[in-house]
Amino acid sequence: MEKSHEKDYALLYFYTPVDENYSGVVKDIYIKNGAFGFASNGFTFAFKFQKEGNIQFFNHLDDQNFFNINIEFGKSYFIKTTFSGLVNNPRVNFKLMDNSKGRDESEKTVFYEFQKDN
Repeated sequence: MEKSHEKDYALLYFYTPVDENYSGVVKDIYIKNGAFGFASNGFTFAFKFQKEGNIQFFNHLDDQNFFNINIEFGKSYFIKTTFSGLVNNPRVNFKLMDNSKGRDESEKTVFYEFQKDN
């Protein structure tokens, strides 16, 4: 992971490459305490994450399948999200990417910055 400029938060970039099969799809991403953000076809969302440690991201609050990441302040993370399943209710899939590849892929999407206290 590359270093971010600040030592009191980590930068998380959730990006979804364009997939013609899921045009216009937007799905919420959850953490244990509730809704965190969302995945949207062809968009990148940047978050300042102000908690360190092991964090689990879910498709739904009651979901037993989750994406696990250990957050460290001062680092940046690129998480690729893709959709699978039915178009009217797709599953969000998560994959931690190498920063170089994640940055290159995310630059092909529309960037949307969103800051959330967490």
